[in-house]
Amino acid sequence: MARLHEEKKEMSVSEKKSRQSIECLTNHILFLQEAMYHFEEKSKVKIDVLSHKLRGLEKPLKEASSHWYQRKESLELEVGEATIIQAQKAQEASFILAKFEEAQDTMREVDIMINGLVIANEPMKIDIERVKD
Repeated sequence: MARLHEEKKEMSVSEKKSRQSIECLTNHILFLQEAMYHFEEKSKVKIDVLSHKLRGLEKPLKEASSHWYQRKESLELEVGEATIIQAQKAQEASFILAKFEEAQDTMREVDIMINGLVIANEPMKIDIERVKD
């Protein structure tokens, strides 16, 4: 009987410890729930602030994107026009070079002709000098 009484006493102590543990665990759970609630509230506030900032950036970003796209299109047109002009200028330069080379050839021919005339004129000068004397 003493043994039963001892077991009953141990069970009572064990039950008391279990209740204390459950009570402590319940307090911890309540504390965690409250902490989670506050964390949720703070997170909601931060998310709202961030959303507001993002909404504030949305319009300038769209405008910048639109401006960038327009600028890109403008630059592509300028590059296209510059390419066409460059092709025209290259063709003009090629034409001018061909004319210059043609003029050089003509000048060589003229130079040869003048040299030939000067050489042919030399005996005539001598003959004229003789006739004058």
